[in-house]
Amino acid sequence: MDIDRTEHGLTELRVHGVSGTPPSAMLKHPEVLVERVAGTPTAGFYRRWYPGGTTTDDPDHRHLEAYGWGGLTSGPASRALWMLLLPFTLVNLSHWMLPQHRRSRLGAVSVTLLRLLGLSLTLTMMLSVAEMTMDLAAWQCGAMRPCANRMGLLSGAAGWTPGERVAFGALLPGLLIGLLWRLGRSGAATDAGSTPPRPSVALGDVPLAEEAFWHRDLSTRRLRAAHVTAWASGLALLALVAPARYGIGHTARLIAGLLLGADAVLLAVAIALVASSLATGRGGPGAQHLDRPANQLRKISLGLLAASLLATALIGTRGPDANGSFVPSFLPGLHGFVTAMLIGQTVLLIGITVCVAGQRPWQVGSAHNGYRVAAGGFGAPLTAVLSWLVAGALATGLGLWLARFLGQPVPTTADAVDRLKVFDDLINNQSGGLGPRVDALTAPRPLILPPPYFWAGAAAVFVLAAVLVAACIVFWRVRRRPPAEVVGVLAEHAPEIPKPVPAVADPIATWVVGRRRLARITDYVDRILAGIATTACVVMVYGAVAYAKGGRTLNTSSRFVELSIPGIVLIATAAAAVVSLAFWAFRDPAIRRYVGIIWDIATFLPRANHPLTPPCYGEHAVPQLIARLRELTTRPGDVVVLSGHSQGSVIAAAVVLQLDPVTLSRTGLLTYGSPLRRLYARFFPAYFGWAAMSGLQATTAPCWRNLWVPSDPIGAWQFAPGPGDVGVDVELADPPELALTPSGGQPTLVLHSGYFDRAELATATAEVAACRSPQ
Repeated sequence: MDIDRTEHGLTELRVHGVSGTPPSAMLKHPEVLVERVAGTPTAGFYRRWYPGGTTTDDPDHRHLEAYGWGGLTSGPASRALWMLLLPFTLVNLSHWMLPQHRRSRLGAVSVTLLRLLGLSLTLTMMLSVAEMTMDLAAWQCGAMRPCANRMGLLSGAAGWTPGERVAFGALLPGLLIGLLWRLGRSGAATDAGSTPPRPSVALGDVPLAEEAFWHRDLSTRRLRAAHVTAWASGLALLALVAPARYGIGHTARLIAGLLLGADAVLLAVAIALVASSLATGRGGPGAQHLDRPANQLRKISLGLLAASLLATALIGTRGPDANGSFVPSFLPGLHGFVTAMLIGQTVLLIGITVCVAGQRPWQVGSAHNGYRVAAGGFGAPLTAVLSWLVAGALATGLGLWLARFLGQPVPTTADAVDRLKVFDDLINNQSGGLGPRVDALTAPRPLILPPPYFWAGAAAVFVLAAVLVAACIVFWRVRRRPPAEVVGVLAEHAPEIPKPVPAVADPIATWVVGRRRLARITDYVDRILAGIATTACVVMVYGAVAYAKGGRTLNTSSRFVELSIPGIVLIATAAAAVVSLAFWAFRDPAIRRYVGIIWDIATFLPRANHPLTPPCYGEHAVPQLIARLRELTTRPGDVVVLSGHSQGSVIAAAVVLQLDPVTLSRTGLLTYGSPLRRLYARFFPAYFGWAAMSGLQATTAPCWRNLWVPSDPIGAWQFAPGPGDVGVDVELADPPELALTPSGGQPTLVLHSGYFDRAELATATAEVAACRSPQ
């Protein structure tokens, strides 16, 4: 059709929030009459189309345009698998939560430690898959015919040699790193003329205002190559320990040992590469010459992995059924690797916390009302701990689920021997009768799991208790109806009422107070998460200390193991639920859209310390919006009102901070339901803190309006709370009247999505447009 693409005049450009609001809803126009005028189907700009082929809303060239970016986070079905990468996403977010540095050395060290923690989470995923396929299924279950029969089509593996079973079990984790590599390569932004700024931020800096902030970070591909190298070499090490230790013949053990040594060297080099801020740190200058060596290192590690698996399959290896007598055991080297990983991650988390404490983050923003940083300034360590806990929960949950499916999880070899002895006695019919003998042949066999799995099970019980306590506290705080707050609601709608009002029993005002207190949970959710994370850490540390002091013994009679039994069920169920959710999201676009809300929030900022996270959509959305604003403001009389709701307001703010003076002078900003201060300034103080927000106010004043209501759990005021604000913030009467609806229901509150139904939105749009219009 012939479309009039006139772009000059006044344009209201709307940017939606999370969940991918369709352009037709933003434009309030039938979907069949919405036309894309710029951009791509994944992220494009849309206008209303009218019969006659015009997108102009009136003869005075007033345009309503919508920017739809939802396709960047909730498009192809394969993105449903991002659910399994949540730990990587959280550790990447922790980088952006680091406070502004007062001591540059501490800031640089904390960034390096976070990169190493990100690498450890990659290895945790590798270990979790290897535990399932190489240890539980191949090494242990494959050695016991009654257990192998539970593996369905793979039951024939029971007749293979131990080395063949281990090599076959390593195929799945080997293929998985290929999928992660492909995901890591997706979503890369277009190359720009310079590298992004350094990752640590000094006090007073506004990184989002730097032109290079959204430029492609070339160090990410080196970091990605290092992660693939570490995964491949670590997997090869696990496969080679058994033939190197139990291979039949000196030559066989020598070959396995040489390959094992080469893989160990590659793993060490990969760790060193990740630790190098010059090579893999965001914005590291002058390291382009390392691109090819890093890529060659990746290829060598994959080649060595293939050679290692081939050698493992061909070398004769004595398994747990050697010499005709079965002795249950776990895959050699695996449990030591898991324990070493746990110790290393604990050291890294402590180091990150110490470095952040050295920056005195609790003082940042303390002089500015409402801009105190979340979690007392320890948002980065808190989120790093959460990423560690989520990774551990997924790893242990899936391992425990498989162990319970194939057999019976036990903590030690002694427990497995005792249980098998009982089966042997029953099979030999020492108890008499045919029934026990038949049961013994089909009963679940013992499968040995690393001690941290049982610690995690016990920790899950305490975490559940902490969640219940937090829920009770939140319920009590929400249910309270302080008279002063009820009086305040009445005073907002009837200022002439004298104070104090008699101990208010107004049911509508009391109900409004309840909804407002419910919305304020967001203001202390960081403390709730900190309490839960601390509980889990304390229990895990206690388990490790008890394990060490007990002479490294942990058996089924241990109180810790007894306590872990319900936690094992809880963790396994939770892990299975996450995998199921990813599966259903893969099949159902509607579910995938809601799951995409997580990535709408978590992937706005670029990849920094983990290269295998879902791609950053901010690297596309922000430059695309900047380019569109320049197209719409090429003439002196052109004016654009950049209108952002919820997450769209965050994108809009990042765009305005990047605008050149000419475009900025013709662009006004309108935000509503905006989490800029309430969430972003508190959790990302170095990027959205007081320096950035006051700078945004200075560049846009007086052409910025922020609409907010107390019942909104996400959006809030930015500078001055309270009714009758002058300047940026405009508090809406919520509800407009303290009266029941005609049907007898409670009055309608704005909450988070009701701004579009309020007349004040159109008024604010007109005010911002008039502010930028030429006089």
